[in-house]
Amino acid sequence: MHLVSMIYASKTKDIDDVAIDGILQKARSNNPKLGLTGVLLFNSKFFVQCLEGGRMDVNRLYNAIAKDPRHEDPVILDYREVPSRSFSEWSMAYIGESEYHEPMAFKYTTKKSFNPYDMNGDRIRAFLSEMVQVANPASG
Repeated sequence: MHLVSMIYASKTKDIDDVAIDGILQKARSNNPKLGLTGVLLFNSKFFVQCLEGGRMDVNRLYNAIAKDPRHEDPVILDYREVPSRSFSEWSMAYIGESEYHEPMAFKYTTKKSFNPYDMNGDRIRAFLSEMVQVANPASG
């Protein structure tokens, strides 16, 4: 089985904290059964998610996400085979709205406002890795 890591972004549509809690509960319940790990970033404008696991499982999950009406304009920002997982400690780590988005986003982009569609694979991957350490310092 090929171990892959995929990062996608989408625009959000009418998502609130209750919906996010449901998404996280479902991911944290289902992902271990599928051997998937990752991180979900959500702010009032975008979802950004990194999924790690077997190629077929990651692809199947992304295809389901892309059909979900809560996502608009889903785009794969990065997809690669990897020697190891970056988020192996988390069935699904979560990065919510925080004061860390704008300053950290500026470190990896040309603008102060966060827009994942303007980031390449290496930059969005580095941004998520740094953000998950701030948002989830102890566990996942």
